[in-house]
Amino acid sequence: MDGTGDACEGDKDSDGARDIFDACPHDASCRDTDFSDVQLVNTVPGSEDPPAWEVRDQGREIFQGSNTDATVMLARSECRIKHSY
Repeated sequence: MDGTGDACEGDKDSDGARDIFDACPHDASCRDTDFSDVQLVNTVPGSEDPPAWEVRDQGREIFQGSNTDATVMLARSECRIKHSY
């Protein structure tokens, strides 16, 4: 016995999303990955090869169309991390 009822197996935060598909399996307030509100920062100022990233699938996927200079992606929204394990 592990102390968890069978109905909760595979969904630690009880948000209805199976842990294997849950972006935040320990936080019920976060269940989807969303890259739709980000800022790309090219780390090579004045470069002729700027970032060529495209956000797809309603923010769940990032596509790099071509090899570019080193780039950092920053979230514009607040990021809260809650550990409950």
